[in-house]
Amino acid sequence: MRMTSSLAVCIAAILGVSALLAQSTSPSVATTSSTPSPVARVYVTSQASATAAPEISAYNADSEGRLTSIAGGPWPGIASATTGTYFFALDQTFRNAISYKVASNGALTKVANYDLADRAPSGCANYDTFSPPTLDHTGATLYATGGEFSSGTGDGTCTDNAVTQAYRINKDTGDLTYLGSVDSFYEVTFDGNNMYTFSGGCYCKSADQDTDIIGLQRESDGMLALATTTSDQPMGAPSGSSWAASETAADPTDHLAVALEPAQSPWHSLLAAYTIGSNGSLTTTNTSDQMPEIGDLIGPMQMSPSGLLLAVADNTEGLHVMHFNGANPITPYALLLSNTQVLSLAWDNANHLYATTTGGKLYVFTVTPTSWSQAPGSPYSISYAGDLVVRSLTSQ
Repeated sequence: MRMTSSLAVCIAAILGVSALLAQSTSPSVATTSSTPSPVARVYVTSQASATAAPEISAYNADSEGRLTSIAGGPWPGIASATTGTYFFALDQTFRNAISYKVASNGALTKVANYDLADRAPSGCANYDTFSPPTLDHTGATLYATGGEFSSGTGDGTCTDNAVTQAYRINKDTGDLTYLGSVDSFYEVTFDGNNMYTFSGGCYCKSADQDTDIIGLQRESDGMLALATTTSDQPMGAPSGSSWAASETAADPTDHLAVALEPAQSPWHSLLAAYTIGSNGSLTTTNTSDQMPEIGDLIGPMQMSPSGLLLAVADNTEGLHVMHFNGANPITPYALLLSNTQVLSLAWDNANHLYATTTGGKLYVFTVTPTSWSQAPGSPYSISYAGDLVVRSLTSQ
């Protein structure tokens, strides 16, 4: 998700579990029966009230996208990531990670707390807030992006020091071992080859440099290092216009979708397709007149497991699904929700797209490259619904 010029505002935008999760109408979802052969497990962050601590509920999704609740919840925290065996959450202070063991039915049992904040450079205050941690594709390493906003040494080294931390996951116990950190403003989402992660904007401290696509390379031990950057300006754009990269999403191979937000009116945001080189370089043959236009405010963006569909939350229009065509221009397909603010998106391997929205709703759609429909029972009412984590139980 995109960080803005103020790091404090960016963290709040990413973590808006209590601020953005608004106006719920009903407190519960689905039934309490179990699904005999679920295709996916769906974990949803919610709040019992606007001032309550965030908690996680779990659901089974059947082949048609129907949800049934998993007994034992809710569990404390903000849903973040799962390896299938272990589940990771962020606590309500935004400073600690919580690890859970996942039972065979999807229920969670708490294992440990990990202090993410106490990793600042010597002489600096603890980090203040973190976004929900994410995983690499193999589930070997956990990454947490956060920042610290007040100088401790007086020399400027501690001010707005935003980093992504890396933690090795013990596959037998779920224990986390701290590996180190790299300067980074953005959550980590890897390309299909599990080698690079790309984000819009500048990894450094100058807000006015929010124009490039920033790449980080994953090393053999799981650590991240700064990789190649590239200009994000669309080819053939009108004279005097400029766009800043915001959301990115990768397909299973070597292509990257990038949302480009305009710096000036009256232009709209554009969607561009890039090819990822073996060294992390990004190239595109798209021109501005080929790139689909969407509204000016981009929310979450998620690629389907097949790489054929791209879900884009446009906060001024709704939820779009695009055909993603590798290096070729992205093409419009369907508008699933209109005039709706989407907070979180996730796909499973059974062609289901999940979306939480303001108003306390969880939508489930079945979407293929040739058809789409809303799943039976959708939307579900969940109080102050927010971050989603989906674990597929079937292959693509």
